[in-house]
Amino acid sequence: MRGAPPVVPVRVACTEMTGLEKGRANVYAELGYANAEKMLVEVKLMTAIRKVIETRG
Repeated sequence: MRGAPPVVPVRVACTEMTGLEKGRANVYAELGYANAEKMLVEVKLMTAIRKVIETRG
């Protein structure tokens, strides 16, 4: 099992009410994964496949 990826700084847009931070479009890149772009493409593909399967029943 691999360890946690390194912490990377993120663009911060905090709201005082929620304390949430607005990140970039690729959460894997924010988490420091070396293959972040590939991971994002795979997730988008899997999501599209799941939607087709759900539509077809």
